[in-house]
Amino acid sequence: EGIAELLRPSDDADSGIDALREAVTANAEFERRVHDVATMLVAARRSDDAAAATWVDRMARKRAGIGRLVSRLAEEGDLQPGWTAEDAADLAYALLSSQVFDVLVSERGWSVDEYAARIWRALASAIVAVPADPVRTTAGDTRDVEDRAL
Repeated sequence: EGIAELLRPSDDADSGIDALREAVTANAEFERRVHDVATMLVAARRSDDAAAATWVDRMARKRAGIGRLVSRLAEEGDLQPGWTAEDAADLAYALLSSQVFDVLVSERGWSVDEYAARIWRALASAIVAVPADPVRTTAGDTRDVEDRAL
């Protein structure tokens, strides 16, 4: 199962909010799978042109996909006031980065499910204008990750 299959629930989602939430879940699983390679590429890109080119290509694709998701959110009227789609996509791109995954999962010991749920909660709280639904974890359960009473 590659990234296209992992993203299928996002692609098939009925709303921009659901699509973004599913993409966060897919990203968590994808980062788990590619963590070692991503860590090596991050380090190698500073001194190896081929590694740098590979990294730039992969991150451009990731950022473009996130941009499309956030644009959909904005088109549906669900982007938090004060955010442009571009700036909101930048925040999502940063939160969904391999580096953030590495810090929180590898260094701080979060599980992949905790990472997915907490990143979704942080992202939704920041850029989603309406309360979001629970995140689906890789174990198949759901968690209420949006507490709008913050």
